[in-house]
Amino acid sequence: MFGTNLTPRIQVRLITDNPSGVHLFDYRALKANTEDRQRLNRYLGHLQELDPRQYSRDVQMAYWINLYNGTG
Repeated sequence: MFGTNLTPRIQVRLITDNPSGVHLFDYRALKANTEDRQRLNRYLGHLQELDPRQYSRDVQMAYWINLYNGTG
């Protein structure tokens, strides 16, 4: 659907595991890479075209979290 469609390249390069078990996103590295920023902007554009009300509550939560994190 939309949860993992950001692109594997961005996910692998910019998301790391913290010893606490929390995934960390490297916003600084994203800012430094024009190609990755363009990919993220396309992904955010895709999210904006969706109507989250048509999904279950759990999927709506994932939608809003992804949108929030993508605009971080």
